[in-house]
Amino acid sequence: MSEKLAWLAGIIDGEGYVSVKLNGKVWQPIIQITNTSPELMVGVTSALEALKLSSYSCLAYDRSKK
Repeated sequence: MSEKLAWLAGIIDGEGYVSVKLNGKVWQPIIQITNTSPELMVGVTSALEALKLSSYSCLAYDRSKK
């Protein structure tokens, strides 16, 4: 688990964005990762699933489809 977490931290550091948003009276963390490698994004999804987070979303955009 610690290896996946370390890998994910490196991806967030290199490809990511970290912020917080005020949602009513609660601060909500936001982590965004942008990359063009589908394989990398599958790895990110796998790491997030292994962490058993309460919620997250992954969005994909295929530029080849216009």
